[in-house]
Amino acid sequence: MKTDEESHKPSREKAITYCKDLIEYYKSCRKKFRNAWYGSQAATVILAAATPVLILGNAPKVLQAIPPTLASITGGLAVFRWQENWIIGKSTQEALEAELIAFEIGVTESYRVSEDKAVDNFITRINTLHLAQVKEWSVIITRNKLLLKNSEDGKDNPEESTAQG
Repeated sequence: MKTDEESHKPSREKAITYCKDLIEYYKSCRKKFRNAWYGSQAATVILAAATPVLILGNAPKVLQAIPPTLASITGGLAVFRWQENWIIGKSTQEALEAELIAFEIGVTESYRVSEDKAVDNFITRINTLHLAQVKEWSVIITRNKLLLKNSEDGKDNPEESTAQG
């Protein structure tokens, strides 16, 4: 017959694996957003710096126009809010890691209870952190859609359009 600890091991391990999978997911997202942000910032600076060099070097006009055009495009990529998403992803990753440590060590009152209740509390907390992140990304996407719609409608202020319609 299984001891009480052995019977709870699968749910505890599943919960820890789930949390570790989420941590890896947020690490991956964070790295992608960070690299995209640094890449777009570097491209904007390099392309902007190339413009005067081409002008002073008497390059053909078409060639002189390419770097500032590309710089404005890479600068415009800021609408994707890569830096904001990078920070959001990093903070969620850190929160998940801290929660995992708290659960494994049992340092909070919510984890100093029966094994079943501790696992339930852990899963609830992990899902709360994850769903808060998903909701935050949803807010960002909705805001971006609203900004795009307003720019297409010729409106500058997103609050004006929400108040009107």
